[in-house]
Amino acid sequence: MDTSLLFRKRSALTEEGLPWLRADERSAAWCARRNRTGEAGVSAILIRAVQAAAQHHAICDVRFSAKDGRPLTIVSSTSKSTGKVIESYLWSGSPWMTYLPNGSPDRATYYLGLLILAEAMAAPTAYADLLDAYEDLITATKGGAILAAHKDLLCRTADEVYYALRYMDLPVDSVNDRLGDLTIHDLAAVGTISASTGVTPYVPQVFYQAAELHAYRAGTSSASSTPPVSPVKPATARSPKPRQTSPMKSPSVMGLGRFVGRQAQLIYDGLRRNKTILLAGPTGTGKTLAVEEVAQQLPDARLVRVEGKEGMLDVDFLGNIVPREDLRVWQDGPLAEAIQSAQCDPVLLFLDEATRFPREQINLLIGFLNRKSGDICRQEGLVVEGDGPFYVARVPQDNSKVLVCPCDHLLIVAAANFGKDYAVYPLDPALRRRFTMVVEFDYPSKEAEIDLLVRSAGLERGLAEVLVAVAIESRRVHENGDLPGQIDTASLIEWSRKCTEFEARTSPQVMDMAALTWADLVCGRTSDGRVDKGHFDALRDHLDALGKLPKGGAVFVYRVQAKTLGSCQR
Repeated sequence: MDTSLLFRKRSALTEEGLPWLRADERSAAWCARRNRTGEAGVSAILIRAVQAAAQHHAICDVRFSAKDGRPLTIVSSTSKSTGKVIESYLWSGSPWMTYLPNGSPDRATYYLGLLILAEAMAAPTAYADLLDAYEDLITATKGGAILAAHKDLLCRTADEVYYALRYMDLPVDSVNDRLGDLTIHDLAAVGTISASTGVTPYVPQVFYQAAELHAYRAGTSSASSTPPVSPVKPATARSPKPRQTSPMKSPSVMGLGRFVGRQAQLIYDGLRRNKTILLAGPTGTGKTLAVEEVAQQLPDARLVRVEGKEGMLDVDFLGNIVPREDLRVWQDGPLAEAIQSAQCDPVLLFLDEATRFPREQINLLIGFLNRKSGDICRQEGLVVEGDGPFYVARVPQDNSKVLVCPCDHLLIVAAANFGKDYAVYPLDPALRRRFTMVVEFDYPSKEAEIDLLVRSAGLERGLAEVLVAVAIESRRVHENGDLPGQIDTASLIEWSRKCTEFEARTSPQVMDMAALTWADLVCGRTSDGRVDKGHFDALRDHLDALGKLPKGGAVFVYRVQAKTLGSCQR
């Protein structure tokens, strides 16, 4: 198979319902963990596979069987156009073959990506990188629409699928590249492959229910021992559920393994009491992660994320009227989708980077967060049931269009960085007063950060202690005004992961990893664009002064990078 078959499309993914994503885009933020090239591209085929699986209209059954003594993966899918159930096949061994609807040696279809997801799901430990990314995505989307706010999560997951497709769970090396031996056949040309019933190791819910996937990976779900599942019928339109008073069911947050600190519990307890919550603190201290952890404890609530940015458009927020062929039609933004979903079901709305929202969006938010009673809504001509309170959003471009939902269905959390290094706009006092609870974030304690590096990156404790000591020193010097930035917890974790991946053990090697991770953000750049060597050397000296790492060992990262890049080129 020619790898270029996966990357043929170069235009916007409008037909896939993703007009905000172009197939010719590239970003370092989308790189799979094994991707050492420094950037990832967009494969429309693999993006479509991830989208279809995550929105639970594609995979209705997975079986693992054998034919002629070779492993056979079978995925039953529901055709979105016809509603019929069709099968696709991945036949391992030599020759390595796949049978896809509408496939051919010159054409790959998104069913190939579904087969790879199914293959990875059957070996959750071996494919942890892919399933980490995929779990993050379905946690954010709650099985609903994939929005522009989910762009990075979607593209990174697709890149993980690409690396699983190409190298399985093996190191990235030409000797492990299986794509060259893959042949694609049209399913219609061969019909159904004769195979036994096969084994069904998990239920299809693992593809679109984050809680089910999390439990399956942890070995605490019945998903791993469920008998074969019959193909399900295409989904029909939902009927409104009975109105709930709150989606919060358990008294405390359990299993927050990735987040260190009590803030997640405070957020959870505040949401149980219908508080609107503002998260404040430095960047990289886990505000977003805490919200994601809390969202996992709300299996009935869909997470909708809106990320503030300069130049934010109306369509990126509430929505807007956009041209469509010869017509002008309304296109929902993430806020409109959240309000409409919350008319029947619970929704967790996360407003990230609140100090980057432009003034027009802030004004809309201030009005929206004014809770209105049922009587007031009816006086304004709105059709509502009960006493309320309700959230109401009027569309500025069309005052006749009004979006309403009960407040107890829409849980609202916002996050903001207030330091002068981060804020773009000061937080409007009127907006601040709309939040009835503020949760402050800071860097974890020294011991907590050391434990976090050991657990999250598999770092030796002695090396973790050294990295944390350098991070704490950077924060001290930054607070005194002598360093442009500081090593936040997120950068510290990424630094430790690079040390693990590149087997950095000596002082020069560890600082090589720093140069690849945080040097520019923490040390700043000189007038000619170079990382400030004086600031970087000061932190290097502090590491050497600790005397805990050997000083020998050649600077090796560029040699490793060159070798990795040579084997990763697509």
